[in-house]
Amino acid sequence: MNTDERMTVLETRVRRQRLGMAFMGLGMIALLGLGMNQQAPKRMSLEQLTILTSEGKPGVILGTNEMMDGKTGQITIFTAEGKPGVMMGTNEKDGGYGVAIMDANMKARVILGVDAKDDPGMGLLDSNESPKIMMGSDKDGSGIMLIGASIMELPAPPAAPDKK
Repeated sequence: MNTDERMTVLETRVRRQRLGMAFMGLGMIALLGLGMNQQAPKRMSLEQLTILTSEGKPGVILGTNEMMDGKTGQITIFTAEGKPGVMMGTNEKDGGYGVAIMDANMKARVILGVDAKDDPGMGLLDSNESPKIMMGSDKDGSGIMLIGASIMELPAPPAAPDKK
């Protein structure tokens, strides 16, 4: 093959490559246009959604309650240390649902909930998760229990000055 034939073959290859690159570019633009015309999903079905912090640790988990065989919903909000701080969910065993605020040792300290009969209740627990103050209501009435404490009357705080 002489130099003229080599130049002709090379020019033909370069022309084909340019044409191929142009078609690839047009194809990419067409795919991008098709992708931008897609509607955002209106419904999603997931077993669990985890929202991560900037450090890559779980910040919020929306999922099912694994302690109850994964049959009921639960939302967990984590502290900066990566421990559950607030948990909200349903209880398959008794049909109730509620919110618990945890301490640094992952013990429930403040609870608020509604049982299967739609009776509300709330409580303050000690570090051993033993109730100390319980409040609730049902068809028979309402009540407050102080466990291991006494009632003390505190003076009302002074009124706030008028803002002008």
